[in-house]
Amino acid sequence: MKKRLFTMLMSLVLAVGYLQPVSVYAIEDAVEDESSEIENIDPTADDDSSSENKTEKKKKKKENKETTQQESAPVQEEAVEDEPEVEVTPAPVVTEQVPVVVLPDEEAISEEEFDELYGISFNAAGVVSDINRSALNSIILYEEGMTEVWMIRGQKIELPEDDWTFADLESKKYFSIKKNIGKAKGVSEDVHIMSGGTHSKKLTVHIYKPNMQSGVLTLGEGETEEIQFNYDRDHFDAAWYSSNPNVISVSGNKVTGISRGTATVDVYVGGQKYSKKVKVESLSKIKDFSAPIDLTVGQSVKVRFKDGFVAKKSKWEVVSANGTGEVDLTKTGKLTGLKPGATKIQAVDKNNKVMTLDVNVVAPEKEVYLAPNKSKTVKFYKVKNSGEEKAIWTSADTSIATVNEKGKITAQAVSGNTVISCVYKGVEYRTRVYVEKPEFATDDFLSEVDGQYTIDLEEGRCYTLVPVGVYRDIEYKSSSPAV
Repeated sequence: MKKRLFTMLMSLVLAVGYLQPVSVYAIEDAVEDESSEIENIDPTADDDSSSENKTEKKKKKKENKETTQQESAPVQEEAVEDEPEVEVTPAPVVTEQVPVVVLPDEEAISEEEFDELYGISFNAAGVVSDINRSALNSIILYEEGMTEVWMIRGQKIELPEDDWTFADLESKKYFSIKKNIGKAKGVSEDVHIMSGGTHSKKLTVHIYKPNMQSGVLTLGEGETEEIQFNYDRDHFDAAWYSSNPNVISVSGNKVTGISRGTATVDVYVGGQKYSKKVKVESLSKIKDFSAPIDLTVGQSVKVRFKDGFVAKKSKWEVVSANGTGEVDLTKTGKLTGLKPGATKIQAVDKNNKVMTLDVNVVAPEKEVYLAPNKSKTVKFYKVKNSGEEKAIWTSADTSIATVNEKGKITAQAVSGNTVISCVYKGVEYRTRVYVEKPEFATDDFLSEVDGQYTIDLEEGRCYTLVPVGVYRDIEYKSSSPAV
């Protein structure tokens, strides 16, 4: 019984002793085959059947008979350590290959750099204007050493990224700070903010709001009047525009009625717009003739006098003229301008009360806005384009616009402005033609492909679009104000 038990135990030991090395050899062989394939070793090396190779394998078998399962683990680790030889090198990060646009140091920005970054502004005539650029600029750039800044309510300032905060709680009512952008949101003489960091900065902000004269301004054709608009002239510039130059013309705070209609005078200060509605009526509706009046050729007005003047059965006549002016005056006091010049009319009522009126007749200058290759025919009062005394039409710049013998103006393919002249019976009539081909000036931030513009901005950054080839005010809208 003991002998049989001993025999069974011996068989079990031998079985364990032979089975364990076999599994180890299998792993080793697999690792050797894999590494040889990876290292591109000559395939004939794996098929070597020389006696030296067999002797080496037998020697390994004998050594591995005395090893345990724990000792076999390093063999697997060695196989894993060989694997990095086949690891694929990670691809470079894409963002490292994309050029990043970096704004220059805005604490020491020059005027030329400002133009490059934010563009320049054009006035209503398409001329570059430093005043307009300042008035249209809705964001102020912080300058090194700045201790005070004057702002319009709604205007912004770009601050250095130094963790700006308020020096007192009161300032929070009138000013807000988001990241490095400060915004004037209330009217206050003194708002105090300060920055963190090693070198702390302090800034006093003075916030103002311009005041536009209220109500609708009513003008007659040819009349000029000043608009009351109050703002701090010592620290701000103002840019004045007409929403419709065919109805009103604007020069500073002076507005002139051109033709019947309604338009607005738009004033920009600190990038904020203030508007006043202007209504232009026919001169025939004007009732006050106590001061001299202006008429354009072809305009008519029914003259009425006050101060007890009896219009019924009164006598009207032209009492003086300088030889260049000419008007048509009816027996009922209807006055029409015929030729440019100055003259005087007189009326005498049934009580022998005498009233006089100085009249200045000017040649009308029309304004026409055309898209490239579009046309429009212009007509003037009693001007004929046929017969012995027909009008002569010419263009000052045919590369901008041409005109034929009947007053048909045709815009060319390029944007710009020029003057069309019409001479008839010694009188010159002028038409200023604006050919508009709206575009934006591109730079490192703004690109254009087939009329589609793309701008890349970081969150919190501001950018001013610069319109080119357009002479009227532009209305801007965002399809997603949240963005």
